[in-house]
Amino acid sequence: MNTSHLDRFTLKHYTRLMFSFFGCLVVLSIFQYTTLYFKGVVDTVFGTSFLIALVHQMGFTALVGIVLTFPFNFWENFRPRYGFVLTIVVLMLILIIEALLITYFITTLVPLGSDLLGYSFADIKMTISNSGGQSFYVVLAVVAMAGLFFGFYKITSKFYHRISKMYPFTIILFSLFVATLFTDGKPI
Repeated sequence: MNTSHLDRFTLKHYTRLMFSFFGCLVVLSIFQYTTLYFKGVVDTVFGTSFLIALVHQMGFTALVGIVLTFPFNFWENFRPRYGFVLTIVVLMLILIIEALLITYFITTLVPLGSDLLGYSFADIKMTISNSGGQSFYVVLAVVAMAGLFFGFYKITSKFYHRISKMYPFTIILFSLFVATLFTDGKPI
């Protein structure tokens, strides 16, 4: 297959993917805290815990961005568009896993990772099915998340000339994330 006529995606496109990923994580956090507010678990949606969660999401995005930069560049140089597609697939898988973990937490009010080795897959399945099941809503959420991801990607094209000047700001955000790892306050 001759790929010499295909345009390669650059780090400009990669940066837009990372901002789209962060936008989806923010929407997931808003969903989580809104649901917890209506269940009476938190006093306010946009409180200190939410802000700490956003800083953690920024740091997570920076970490994922650093890790995926090398495969993106390698595959883009090997074959055009391979790195871009690979990055989209990995980011969507991470978003799906994050959405499932948030759904589990909202259902049980216990983070799955708190005693992961103490649970079997059958226990997790039974807990979710006893709480009303999630089959159709999970599929709907995955489709909505994919649409939101590509919507954010399209929106960032209009603001990229401003976003491209923010590279030093990402270092500051990553530093904030590392700093929050050593604080006592933890997000829900």
